[in-house]
Amino acid sequence: MTYRDEIDMDPYLKELFTLQIAQVSRIWAWPGPKLGAIPWHFLVLLLRHNSPEHCENIIDTVLADSPNVDVRLILVMVDHFTKLGEADRALDLLTRIPPEQREEHKVRILERYANLISIDTIEKSDSVGNFRALPTLIGLGIPIDHKIHNRILKRALELRVPEVAWEVFRFMQNTDIQVDASNHLLLLKDSFERNDRDKLDAMMSAIHEREDLHQYPYLVTYIMHIVRVVCTIDRKLSPETSVSHLLAIYDRSYDRSSLVKLGIVDALPSSSGLRRELGQPPPAVLGFTIWAYVLCQRDERHVSALWFWILYMIKQQDKSIMACAQHDIMWNGFIHFYARRRFSLRKAVDVVEAMIERNLCMPTERTWSELLCGFLKHGEGETAAKIWGMMLARNVHPTEKGWAFLLEKYDETQLAELVRYVLDERRMPEAMSTALDWRRGNTTDTEDAAKETKDGHPATQLTYGDYAIDAMFERAELEDGNEDPALPSARMYQ
Repeated sequence: MTYRDEIDMDPYLKELFTLQIAQVSRIWAWPGPKLGAIPWHFLVLLLRHNSPEHCENIIDTVLADSPNVDVRLILVMVDHFTKLGEADRALDLLTRIPPEQREEHKVRILERYANLISIDTIEKSDSVGNFRALPTLIGLGIPIDHKIHNRILKRALELRVPEVAWEVFRFMQNTDIQVDASNHLLLLKDSFERNDRDKLDAMMSAIHEREDLHQYPYLVTYIMHIVRVVCTIDRKLSPETSVSHLLAIYDRSYDRSSLVKLGIVDALPSSSGLRRELGQPPPAVLGFTIWAYVLCQRDERHVSALWFWILYMIKQQDKSIMACAQHDIMWNGFIHFYARRRFSLRKAVDVVEAMIERNLCMPTERTWSELLCGFLKHGEGETAAKIWGMMLARNVHPTEKGWAFLLEKYDETQLAELVRYVLDERRMPEAMSTALDWRRGNTTDTEDAAKETKDGHPATQLTYGDYAIDAMFERAELEDGNEDPALPSARMYQ
């Protein structure tokens, strides 16, 4: 409503508006034409400003008054019950739309399909799962478009039924229905977290085949994260080989000049055969790449050389490094590396002090937890307690329950669990999704999140929540650090 804010701010106007709504909501007392022909936006107003019980009476009265209720009114009622989570009522109303009018309102009806899928559940029978609402929706005779298929896939993962999601994915692939970038990411996460080697390989290959997917920074960084984990933790490859495999992903999306400037890699030869001009990475991606590079290392000399070079570039006001240094992930990589060994713990503290001194990015909860767990891991409990006090003094309050107890009592069982959680190098850094604004980069999600239905109010939305590459290394044997792997085919991870 145009003047809703003004009404809410004025007690007199608010009371007057409430009285008016109460009077017009007695629709069973209205004279004149059939209620089934009232303006749809008026029904929106009534349903928005009445109790659920009164809304039910209004809807029943409209339906009982006219055998041929306007389609737009039915869709408003569908939105109302979908918002309340009453999928069965919403489905029943959709079936009331005359078949001859469904094509005319196809776009609006499909929007309601997507909203219903967002609150639907999966029923299993004989080990086969299916959404409860799908048979009814398909029975309406309107073909389901790619947005609905993507919503089904996403909802299956939200309900933690990955086998249904993967079945939908295979169907979409076989019928040339485009899978959204966000669903590629969700399936990638699912296969990686469940350590499903076959599915992870299939997803990596599917992403490789889609040139357009490499424009999504968070998806690119998550792939790099997986490759780093496989190379450094699972396969225990040399740092040079691990970095080469990281670059195989990075070079498809971004120009490597920023990495060359840091001394991490050499420039590509002019005959490298890149198919398109690549742009510079977002600052958060550059920070992530530095983080991943540092965690691949074993020799402290290489890490310290990079660290002092970055400090020098910050002193020289280098724009790309200054922007990158505004993200804690770059600093956290050095802290994590130095905290691996007792003799380099002091250097981890130096990184935190440098963060505070440069004032580009203040230490975050993650930063302090990296430092704390480094000292606790090596039995430096008293120093950890002092760091804890410094953290609280800077108004950084931990969200993990029990930290205060841990630092006071040093319970070994709980402490071990906490250290494993914080130091788990398999985990993707939490802040990357926010820093890279993943949803804004995904067209379908952005359209859905911002969409206002033509019926005058937002479509019901539900947010989504949150390795087998052996032959990759067998096919591309590299000398340590002397060569970057090519991406020879779409099956690069098989």
